[in-house]
Amino acid sequence: MKGLADSWRGIMVRKKASAPAVEFATFWQGPVDPLTYTCLASFPHHGIRLRLYSYDPEIEVPKGIEVCDARLIVPDETRMRRYLVNGRPSLARFANSFRYEMIRLTQICWVDADILCLKTPELPWAGVVFGRQDDWGKHAFNGAVLRFPPDHPILESLIEETSCAIDVDSTWGTLGPELLTRLIRKHDIQRLSRKRQEFYPIAPHSFWKLLLADRYPELCDITRDSTFIHLWQQMFKWSHYDLSKAPPVGSFLYQEGVRLGTLHRFAGVYDEMDLRELLGDVVRE
Repeated sequence: MKGLADSWRGIMVRKKASAPAVEFATFWQGPVDPLTYTCLASFPHHGIRLRLYSYDPEIEVPKGIEVCDARLIVPDETRMRRYLVNGRPSLARFANSFRYEMIRLTQICWVDADILCLKTPELPWAGVVFGRQDDWGKHAFNGAVLRFPPDHPILESLIEETSCAIDVDSTWGTLGPELLTRLIRKHDIQRLSRKRQEFYPIAPHSFWKLLLADRYPELCDITRDSTFIHLWQQMFKWSHYDLSKAPPVGSFLYQEGVRLGTLHRFAGVYDEMDLRELLGDVVRE
């Protein structure tokens, strides 16, 4: 019996070792700003395969990133300009549609381009992956890290609703967290979510903590058990943060730039006092 048990354990070890590695994909169009470049570089740094879909074959990305033609997912490039927020084309809104169709066609796990990878993910190589953003409200779940089986009814609903939104003006978030949360509750699969700490340890309104040196110890503690951290880059833009500049020396994101070797991509470094003045009332001590 001992020999049989040893043989069975050997088979299980070989099966585990031969299981496919988790693969990720994202979308980007236009020049890659240094902060996004840093996020992308964090994946090959941990030996993780990341595809970047773009309509620009000459897009500049970190070493180890695989550039793929976005036309393989959405052949009609004009759709990028047909998703509207407050009357203006929104690439973020288009990206919501792109991710759902990409997941169905490739079965690869989606990540937003402003997701920073902190360690090798321990995720199933197939099946459902999504994370809890908070415990209340219409944005309780977020799709910045997302995967469903191609025949999952929730994926069909996501694709149908985003297809109906072409050329329809709307507000921020309606095709992303808001839609995803509504459908997750409708299909009653909340129990399948990953814990907030794993993907979204920092809330959107606390994005500024990533930028200040005196918050570095707190961020190290908060992200100790995190696989990813969502930078909420839209919050940077709404705060008029200059994405070409590195965060202040000693901040969490500055230290990540050091670790990943991407600081040379930035045109200078923010002075912390200047940044605090820029952020103003956003910073809540």
